[in-house]
Amino acid sequence: MSVKKFCEDLLSPDATYVWKGNRVQGQWLIGEKGDARSLFGIDPRSGAKLMTVEWLAEFNNAALAASGEFSEKFALQELDRAALIRPFYHAIFEFKSHFIRCLNIEGGRPWGQAEKEIDAALKYLSVVLEKGSTIESQLTAWKKASFANNLAFFPKGTAVGFLPFSTPLMAFCHYWVAAVYANTPLILMGSKHTYLLTTLLSYIEEATSLPKGMLSILFGDFKAFQKLCEDKLVSAVFYTGSKDHCLTLKKDLQRFGTKKLILKSGGKNSTLVHSSADVPQAVDAVINGAFSASGQLCSSTSRVFVYDSLLSEFKKQLTLAIENIKVKVSDEGDPKNAFYLGPLFSQRAVDLFLRVQTMARREEDENWSLGSVFNPNQKGYFVNPAVHFVEKYEYQRGYHQNVLFGPDLTIFPYDKLEDAISAINDTDAHMVTSFIGDEAILHDWRHLFLAPNLVLNAPTTDLEYDPPFVVRYDSSDYTYYGISLALKLTQPQVLKIPHLKRNQAVPA
Repeated sequence: MSVKKFCEDLLSPDATYVWKGNRVQGQWLIGEKGDARSLFGIDPRSGAKLMTVEWLAEFNNAALAASGEFSEKFALQELDRAALIRPFYHAIFEFKSHFIRCLNIEGGRPWGQAEKEIDAALKYLSVVLEKGSTIESQLTAWKKASFANNLAFFPKGTAVGFLPFSTPLMAFCHYWVAAVYANTPLILMGSKHTYLLTTLLSYIEEATSLPKGMLSILFGDFKAFQKLCEDKLVSAVFYTGSKDHCLTLKKDLQRFGTKKLILKSGGKNSTLVHSSADVPQAVDAVINGAFSASGQLCSSTSRVFVYDSLLSEFKKQLTLAIENIKVKVSDEGDPKNAFYLGPLFSQRAVDLFLRVQTMARREEDENWSLGSVFNPNQKGYFVNPAVHFVEKYEYQRGYHQNVLFGPDLTIFPYDKLEDAISAINDTDAHMVTSFIGDEAILHDWRHLFLAPNLVLNAPTTDLEYDPPFVVRYDSSDYTYYGISLALKLTQPQVLKIPHLKRNQAVPA
């Protein structure tokens, strides 16, 4: 199969997708059926199989061997970094509609939401290409610190990265730029929910002239990725996913000591609607924050704290907006002024969503939108959005402690701002808080928020598309974005750099 045929298939409604293999050292590697473990990519719109992948432990071994050869040859050489990044920028631009289609098919992402991720990836790569010299100076800024006298800038081994179903292309761009600037080989593994997008990246890699072993692309699952991470050649692990998976990796890899874990989780993010807020703006931020990507982003909104006097109007406008949500995967030709709610990523996610609804209904004071299966007779993993109203916040309630990746939202009223902030801080699974209201108010109170990022008058999910330099309080204490990953790859001491303090977000 060629990239042309694959792209034609992406645009065909009745296509079948054939796995061509893993990309290691400029070659396609395919395991023998019977010896390999079969993995299946699933279309969440219908539950049908999209692609069958055969995985063998030898794939990991081959990729690690290739990365070792790259390290020996290139570790002490200067690479033409722009020449390694630019082909991916041009390819993403050229195949933009096909990348959108990948997210559309296997991620269940409505067209407009998928397009937003592709545009964000292009924007990030264009900034990197435009500001290469500035990035170089950022990477070497630590040399001016007092603790840097006996340190040298050099790669520490192989980095491995897992492509999440939530924002796979953005994740790839961050991983790749970091690896390029750190002269570090990267082994990329596509998850079962990104096999089509991983295939497209493989074809793009095939068309480039990368140094052999610098980028290997594998197809696997979390179990395969766990095994890959354990190899002694692996020095850094990039992973985005549930907190359970992040903590599992952290526990499993503790015995290796020196591995750097860049683990991104979240899921319990809040929006605070201040008394100075514009209610339509607040409702728009909540709808997009809670229901974009069907609430399955680490930055998705799951709790909203609304000032008492605004509650009645907020409820009226929010329930109207929810009634107008279209539960479907929109395509390019669908109206762009509607909000679309795509499917969850698996039947397991649907089952968990429904179990949480049972718990929520016992604890809520009012139900503003009933979370349920959208249409029991329809194939796929579609659900109706859930909105619960709870008069008084109590963290001890089982539902409030739950971290669910899905279109599930709880509304709390508040009278005193300090009480709302205290409730917002009452979780260790937040990545971002959105403040809707007067910027001057936020400026006076921002030091009290423990969430590592604050966004003003925007959805919490905007963090995915314009990420900061570094955030705190995820499963491995820090989550790095963009070029700051290169710092993490090369020096363990970067945590001591003064500008990486809590509650500060420095743009990449």
